[in-house]
Amino acid sequence: MLHRLGIRIEISGLISTTDKQYPDYTVHLQMYLCELIAPRPQARNVRDFKWVTMDEIDKFEFTPADQKAMDALLFGGAQFH
Repeated sequence: MLHRLGIRIEISGLISTTDKQYPDYTVHLQMYLCELIAPRPQARNVRDFKWVTMDEIDKFEFTPADQKAMDALLFGGAQFH
């Protein structure tokens, strides 16, 4: 996260793992429960970022690879390991 957003985090546990097969490649995503250690994110190697509330999250589109993990987090079914 230091490379992408300029922040340090402490990982507490794994929330979900998702594999999404595309015609030419496979995306393997892991979502973790984290605590923000250095609290001032900056868009370093990302196009943009934004803090949003749970009520606002449905206004954003996610890639098919991200959707399963986001559904688990937002609508239940997230298992913390």
